[in-house]
Amino acid sequence: MADTSVVYTGNNSTTNYSVPFPYILNTHVKVYVNATLRYTPLDYVWLSASTIQFVTAPAQDAAIKIQRVTPGDSRLVDFTTGAVLSEADLDMSANQNFYLAQEAKEGFADLMNAELLRIAGALGIVETDPDAILAAMVQTSLDDEAAELAQRVNDIDANGEGLLNDAIMLALLGAANVGYTAFILDTTKVKIDSDGGDTFATRLTALALADSDNVALVTTEAGVRLSADNALEAHYGVSLNVNGYVTGFTQLNDGTSGDFTILADKFSIVHPHVEWAATTAYTLGQTRHPTTPDGNVYECTTAGTSGGSEPTWDTTPGNTTNDNTVVWT
Repeated sequence: MADTSVVYTGNNSTTNYSVPFPYILNTHVKVYVNATLRYTPLDYVWLSASTIQFVTAPAQDAAIKIQRVTPGDSRLVDFTTGAVLSEADLDMSANQNFYLAQEAKEGFADLMNAELLRIAGALGIVETDPDAILAAMVQTSLDDEAAELAQRVNDIDANGEGLLNDAIMLALLGAANVGYTAFILDTTKVKIDSDGGDTFATRLTALALADSDNVALVTTEAGVRLSADNALEAHYGVSLNVNGYVTGFTQLNDGTSGDFTILADKFSIVHPHVEWAATTAYTLGQTRHPTTPDGNVYECTTAGTSGGSEPTWDTTPGNTTNDNTVVWT
């Protein structure tokens, strides 16, 4: 129990409350209800040196605090030379100092406890007893340190495992040369799993054999082609423009003469008409060919404006193609 104060809880019926601590004068005793100072005789009266009575019973769960506040701004006893010393005067002077010391001690303890509660609340500690708060704070600190230590151990384990795996991997792949300027691959250990687990050396040997075979085939093909080219008297090609139309012939070798045969059902002569364009006005009689040549030329038989996208051209002779307000035949 505190030496300088006492706390009660109101119940809406009790009016008399005990004052269990000593004091010099009852004016040094302060009464608070819900942290509000109460006055005598307006709010309460003294029934005896150790009991007060409220005029109205404090409300249910009201916080009642009765506290001694000894004045320290002046001495209660002033000794003078030649005066008679009495026990009462000596006790009052000593009690003033003693009570002030008690109140300072408990005030400091209350201040420290309030600060502990504030810190505990910030840390999420629900304890209210000062000793329990300190124990919880120490335990929280120990838990945090233990968790950090465990995490660092896990990190060290993970790093060590990674380094060990890297060392094993490098040992399987090969080793550095003497000057550490290059890495020498161990082709007898490195395997190509996607190709059935063959070692890299086996695969390189197979590639070398295949390359030799291909070189022989290419050499043979080149000889056959040279013989065929030499048998040609003349070798011609067809020159095309950007629209895919034939613009002429070109001689590809130095043959002295040659025949150029045209299949009538495969070859057509097309006038280089202008290419069709979107959203363009066309008049009767104008001709256009598709942007992708199909060998046909289409004549505007109904004047108008072409659509925003190229129509599907009807390639049957005499049929029409509708293009927005234009009709092509």
